[in-house]
Amino acid sequence: MSEDCPFRGKPVVKYVGRYFPINLGSCPTCGRNENSDFPEKVRLIEGALHKANRPDLHVMALNCIVNGVGECKGADVGVLFGKGKAAIYKRGEIVATVLTEEVTKKFLEVVESTW
Repeated sequence: MSEDCPFRGKPVVKYVGRYFPINLGSCPTCGRNENSDFPEKVRLIEGALHKANRPDLHVMALNCIVNGVGECKGADVGVLFGKGKAAIYKRGEIVATVLTEEVTKKFLEVVESTW
């Protein structure tokens, strides 16, 4: 491979549309955890993000009212889970508050409208 090849040292499949790393951060569970199923909720957001095919977005999924607000405000899209509800942020602003069972659908809508 020549020195000027744009694929040098990078997975080629990323550039042909088959490999999309996602940029998802979440908090570890701690004493402030209000949702025992938080890891499962993060997996739902992760799956939705893979389906959305948007590796360019910085996404946060959090479960902590103390740190979650600031972390979500700093992301392109953030989901802050609470008791039975979730707040969805888009570039620092709350754009929706939904019931937990509706969060994946609304999250995808927000992701699709974010450029």
